[in-house]
Amino acid sequence: MNGSRSKSVVLWTLVTIALVTLSAPTIVVLGASFTGGNIITFPPDGLSLRWYARISQASDLRNAFLRTLHVATVCTIVAIPVGTLAGIALAKYAVRFEKTIQIYLLLPFTI
Repeated sequence: MNGSRSKSVVLWTLVTIALVTLSAPTIVVLGASFTGGNIITFPPDGLSLRWYARISQASDLRNAFLRTLHVATVCTIVAIPVGTLAGIALAKYAVRFEKTIQIYLLLPFTI
């Protein structure tokens, strides 16, 4: 039992280090985006929402965001029933080429 506990502690330590390492750049950029200066710096010179106001005023970015939101909504509406039905079929019935179909359905997770 002592060996499995030490393995668990090591595993959680590695997972924590990986999550901090992967999250740190995003947290730094997010913090730097609130700067009040003309150049984005970290730590911020002052706190301001100026950059977010400028982004919201850019019509091209707003249109791109709305288009992306529309595409994501349509994809979600299609993917949920298709994925649910495929999962039920693979779990309930003996399907020919079951492993191949499972691999095909899980491919997006590898990207």
